[in-house]
Amino acid sequence: MLSADFSKKKSLRKFGEFYFGYSGLESPTFGKVEMAQVDHPIRILGFLGLGKRGTMFVNLDAFNDDFTVKGFDYSGLTSKGFSERTFNMARIFEHEFFGHIIQRRFDPGVGELKPGKVEFMPNLFRTEMGLPLRSNYGVSTIRGLVVLFGINADEVKRVVYDHRKMPTVPYVLKSNLKN
Repeated sequence: MLSADFSKKKSLRKFGEFYFGYSGLESPTFGKVEMAQVDHPIRILGFLGLGKRGTMFVNLDAFNDDFTVKGFDYSGLTSKGFSERTFNMARIFEHEFFGHIIQRRFDPGVGELKPGKVEFMPNLFRTEMGLPLRSNYGVSTIRGLVVLFGINADEVKRVVYDHRKMPTVPYVLKSNLKN
């Protein structure tokens, strides 16, 4: 239960369900959820059910002991004075829970290169914490997933279409894994 002020049914309707665990998580609504795939390292998923109730699955296999996401090169953040915690389980939780479940936003369409409405509230949190704003939703490239921070949508487009400009971006998070 997510709130002592509400019954379980009302709390689920208002805040959604959480499933924390390892590979092979199961829920009554979705059954078995297979999430341990090496080529898809981020495994906190928020689903909106038919009744608009959100269900969130957190696969702990996808995280290192310090709760950073496995499979990412953090040097594009740490070289600029930020820690690896700039993009860890807490930041992903904010995206999935507040962006997808509480605000009930869906993933942006293919080709959407800005953070969109899913990142609105998480970027407010980043502002308050002094962290760089997430500039895009995450772009899947031939070299892996790239998440850019600290630039506007036009700059994101320029970088995505010309990877030689990647070093000019203030903060970059790159996947160590190939898609």
